[in-house]
Amino acid sequence: MSKLNYKPSAEQLLALQTQLTTAFNDVFGAVDNTFKKIATVMPMSERGLTFSWLTSDDDLEEFDPNVGRVIKHLDVHAAKVDVKKYTKTTGVTFEDIRDGKTPEAVLAAAGVGRSAKRHPDRLVYGVLKNNSMCLYDGKPLFAADHAINNDDATKGTFSNEDMSGDGPTWYIARPESHPVLFGVRTGEDYSFGTLGADSELAFMKEVVLFGVRCRVVAAGGLPQFIYRSNKPLTPANLEAAVAAMEAVVGPEGQPIVNSPTHIFVPKSLRAAAKRIINGDKNDKGGYNEWYGSMDLTVSDYL
Repeated sequence: MSKLNYKPSAEQLLALQTQLTTAFNDVFGAVDNTFKKIATVMPMSERGLTFSWLTSDDDLEEFDPNVGRVIKHLDVHAAKVDVKKYTKTTGVTFEDIRDGKTPEAVLAAAGVGRSAKRHPDRLVYGVLKNNSMCLYDGKPLFAADHAINNDDATKGTFSNEDMSGDGPTWYIARPESHPVLFGVRTGEDYSFGTLGADSELAFMKEVVLFGVRCRVVAAGGLPQFIYRSNKPLTPANLEAAVAAMEAVVGPEGQPIVNSPTHIFVPKSLRAAAKRIINGDKNDKGGYNEWYGSMDLTVSDYL
């Protein structure tokens, strides 16, 4: 067959598709991500993410047979956030296949797998860094005036930030209580595919396509369970942040379980965070009261 009329054989295409898929899956399975440490993953069957939560986190109540059970309903206060589609596509021309450049294509497929595996991290930590909207009240996730009770303004407001410093921002959170959400459209989470030489596009452009697509969305959830600060990361400032977060109360003024269990920092604060969280001695050689108190995550995306 002449070079001008070259078309990969069915066997060549099948072998290439297998190599591409294997390269993607191998890297996708091997690369680590950390978004689940801060975000609650929620499957979505519709075109958007709607978050429902109990308006209070009260303890169990004593049963009164004259009254019956006290029913607490799920209550949605914020608008639904629409799901977004993301794609990454690469093409291998017929000439590339003819000239033996399939190893480069396999490397490219591995790169697609790496990008896909890290994509949730970029979105989730982007919610923190960009201070995106939270579904609790439609405000930015971090604000000085979140409503304590969305149905009763007389209950007052609370702040979940101290941005009076000028340094890198760090975050403390209780992830089990849904401060950040990651919605995944059911059946459409980072699926890899190829478009072979028999497609119309391949006929017109003489190219084989491969890539990944997903329909996902990240958003803020409950701001009562996360706090940020850009003051220097010191034991004293960490203590102040924890105290401020724990001072937040429930919608009826009742205490809530919101002590932080995790701390998230950018790479520039790795050393400071490790000294505080992972070191058993303080700067003066005495016992470090923060030792092992939280799970530390250093993110490339903060």
